[in-house]
Amino acid sequence: MEDPLLIEEPEAHLPLAFLGELPVTAVDLLRPPLARLAGARRPLRLALRGGGHFDERVLWTGIDGDLDGLHLLAADVRAAVTDCGIPFHGRPLRPYLTLARSRRHDTTSAVEAADGLDGFIGRPWETRRLHLVGSNTGRGPGPIHYRDIRSWPFEGDG
Repeated sequence: MEDPLLIEEPEAHLPLAFLGELPVTAVDLLRPPLARLAGARRPLRLALRGGGHFDERVLWTGIDGDLDGLHLLAADVRAAVTDCGIPFHGRPLRPYLTLARSRRHDTTSAVEAADGLDGFIGRPWETRRLHLVGSNTGRGPGPIHYRDIRSWPFEGDG
């Protein structure tokens, strides 16, 4: 099971830190610092903008809005994870949302759809919660399924 830490907008998620395989005890370690962090943070105002494709199969849209706040939140989440002694994949944060994946042998659908996203600007939304999410990637060609393990509301002023 892969466990990304993320913020969520309905029907979409934006990973802040990929934690990989975790023992159940790691969740108990993460709960207090992540609850404090979310409680001290204000919601972020974000929007979708533009888009593209990865490997001719994955269609994505970019994130716009309070990117400084998003990067600060990601840095604080990653520091909390590190302080708990939990290793994670420290890839740089590149804010985007995956919109769709084409079938394995279809290398044209995502590319064609990405062309239509050049001037796309989405409606802004406010993030409301920080989520700890688990994923079931399975071994087969099926879709990835995500489940909410725990979430905390953004309640702060800064």
